[in-house]
Amino acid sequence: MLEGRFFKKGRAGDQRHKGLISNVILNEAAVKAIGLENPIGTLTKNTNSNYRVIGVIKDFHLNSVDIPIEPMCFVPAVHKFKVIAKISSKDLTSTLEYVRTEVARFRSEQPKITFLDDIYIERYGDDDNFASLIGYFTALAILIACLGLLGVATHAIKLRIKEIGIRKTMGASSLQILKLITAPFINTR
Repeated sequence: MLEGRFFKKGRAGDQRHKGLISNVILNEAAVKAIGLENPIGTLTKNTNSNYRVIGVIKDFHLNSVDIPIEPMCFVPAVHKFKVIAKISSKDLTSTLEYVRTEVARFRSEQPKITFLDDIYIERYGDDDNFASLIGYFTALAILIACLGLLGVATHAIKLRIKEIGIRKTMGASSLQILKLITAPFINTR
């Protein structure tokens, strides 16, 4: 929360009523889009409702990080709720059954259970695939560059084969010949 306050149960305006002024919380992008200097306490009007800004929250990514942050308006809701829970994967089936029975005590409809892993794959799966593809193409480019370097070195050795033979006959060591061949390829400045 950057400015103002969050919703509080039982506080006037923090419950949704038709025709009355409802309190809302905006994100930074919404404040910028509307062009509010001092947003707290500002009254805004929709087609059939009036709203009072009670808070401004920091911008956050609701969707993939590739999608720009959009203006958001948060209103109090009484009909829908979401629960985020960290559960152990040891006995997943009995844990999910327990969650379903507990929710059934309060609501007649079954809960829609989704896992964060699935949401992550849905939103960032393409990015992971793209990163893998970039990795493969990078490895292929390095392999091609190494093959090119090997080809150039082989060509250089072929051109100097007589010189190498004479130097070897005159007593040059293998290390000296290696230095002679690789010197043009290695910048020793």
